[in-house]
Amino acid sequence: MLAMENINHNKHSQCAAVDRVENEENAYKTDANAAAYRLMDETKGQMKKEAQEIAHMLNNPVFLAALMNRTVNERENANRLLKGIIERIDQKFLQMDERVAKLEERLKTQNRELEIGAGEEILLPKQDEDILGLVKRKGHVCADEVKREFGYKGPNAASARLSKLYQMGLLQKQQVGRKVYYKMK
Repeated sequence: MLAMENINHNKHSQCAAVDRVENEENAYKTDANAAAYRLMDETKGQMKKEAQEIAHMLNNPVFLAALMNRTVNERENANRLLKGIIERIDQKFLQMDERVAKLEERLKTQNRELEIGAGEEILLPKQDEDILGLVKRKGHVCADEVKREFGYKGPNAASARLSKLYQMGLLQKQQVGRKVYYKMK
């Protein structure tokens, strides 16, 4: 019997200890919850006070004018930045267009060279053969020199003939100032 009483007493002590731990945990949870609710109430109060201050300021015409002025200034600054960005983008596109044009021209020239190098004999009018002979003799010529040498009335005809020979891949051209000089490939 005494043993049974000791067992019951031990069980009762253990239950009491468990209850004490649970009560302490609940007390802690209650304190933490209370602190969280107090913090939420304080934050809510601060937010409400700030919202009331903002609502009061929105009734002030001076504040509204300052706010509008700042908005306009910010928009102008953003527009200036965007304009600069767009200008830089346009410059890059122009540079890319120039590069593409140069590459296309180079490709056309290489294709003409391949066609010429494939063993095809190019038959040219006598005037074009004479112009090629002049270029070989002098090393390089411009349209004015061809005009004088062959008696053309204006430089346009001479320039057109040189340009045609260039497009056929027989001549190279190089711009020097306002003049374009042609030389043999």
